[in-house]
Amino acid sequence: MGVSDDAEGQARVKGLQQGLQELGWIEGRNVRIDYRWTDGDATRIRAYVAELVKLSPDVIVAHTPPVIAAMRQASSSIPIVFAAVIDPVAHGFIDNLARPGGNLTGTTNIEFSLVGKMLEMLKEVVPGIARAAVIFGTNPQYFVYLHSFRTDSPTLAVELSAAAVRDTGEIEAAMSELGRKPGAGLLVPPDAFTVIHHAMIIELAARHRLPAVYAYRSFVAEGGLMSYGPDVHDIFRRTASYVDRILKGAKPQQPMPVIGFLSGGTHAGFAPYAAAVRQGLKEVGYVEGQNVTIEYRWVENQYDRRRPSSAGGWEDCRAPDRSLFMGGIAGHAGRDTVASCSTRGGLPGCQGP
Repeated sequence: MGVSDDAEGQARVKGLQQGLQELGWIEGRNVRIDYRWTDGDATRIRAYVAELVKLSPDVIVAHTPPVIAAMRQASSSIPIVFAAVIDPVAHGFIDNLARPGGNLTGTTNIEFSLVGKMLEMLKEVVPGIARAAVIFGTNPQYFVYLHSFRTDSPTLAVELSAAAVRDTGEIEAAMSELGRKPGAGLLVPPDAFTVIHHAMIIELAARHRLPAVYAYRSFVAEGGLMSYGPDVHDIFRRTASYVDRILKGAKPQQPMPVIGFLSGGTHAGFAPYAAAVRQGLKEVGYVEGQNVTIEYRWVENQYDRRRPSSAGGWEDCRAPDRSLFMGGIAGHAGRDTVASCSTRGGLPGCQGP
């Protein structure tokens, strides 16, 4: 694990364990799991990767790009399942989403077009926002996010800036500077470094009175203002299906593609949209149960969103119905992802909000 052995890290591992149990793999009975926690430290990553490769396990589950990159370099034969990684193609971990190639496969935790919605959500909840900073570790993939943000920002009249941070001192300095500016807000997309230091970021946001949108629901439970993104714990649970296939003899190169279908409404109300998606896939050669798996989730209008009340506190609110249709091997959205594809005015399609 590229994150810390804390409540958040343990929750992700618990999701994986739950998924394995659902598939008949009981730790200590018919499967053995060796854990390593790197806390994002490069020296630990190198040492633990060497340890695990030396053990010659049947499969390795890896989390965060630095860990996956080290694993990929250390072994080209041991099957590696990555869990909740951002853009595995851009990182060079796999060839493409349909056919990953090599000895890696797994799940992703976000699609870039969703991130622009974080900015829209912040502006909707706090209309006075004039500037927003995107805080992340020094992972170069996040500059792709900034391109998305800057594309969306003119219509929202929000000035955007990047806060690439490498240590806790830089986190404090960046947020302190942002807090001194009027009408400022914060966006915290998925990132291993900010996950490790999320408690500090939540505390500093409160101290500097910075409205912030986080990628993960659990951060709201710990005091964050609001979240927009996938249920990463559920993604870890689903990652177990790849481990299961490999333990049963499958190769990482050719797993069945998986598509996630998420509706903001109910099964009864949105079943016709799911049927339309199945028909469209069938027309291009993908038949459910034969050469593609479709996972369905119905949110039933329950979202993690909060807005200021007239009393100065924060009260729960609900978002308009939205649906998500996204997929590909190497990942699908968790059950609580708020979608970027609107169903209003027609069938669901990835057309943006």
